[in-house]
Amino acid sequence: MRRPWSSSTAATGRPTVELPELVRHASVYAAAAREAGETAQYVAMENCTHFSVLEDLAQPAGTLMSALIQDRCWFPAQDGS
Repeated sequence: MRRPWSSSTAATGRPTVELPELVRHASVYAAAAREAGETAQYVAMENCTHFSVLEDLAQPAGTLMSALIQDRCWFPAQDGS
């Protein structure tokens, strides 16, 4: 059973643009969260850095906002759990 508010999304730029250690850390974080039973995803954003991914998040139709809405990160579970 999925708990409300138990999702994580880690986002960075693509490895060709972003600092390699930030890409590694975000990927490892998402994997560890999944192994712990959480719903987690890692999103590598095209032509972004860890600063500019926030610009995408501010866009209602942006890649990150779409990922968050799809994963229900911002909405409590509808099944009452």
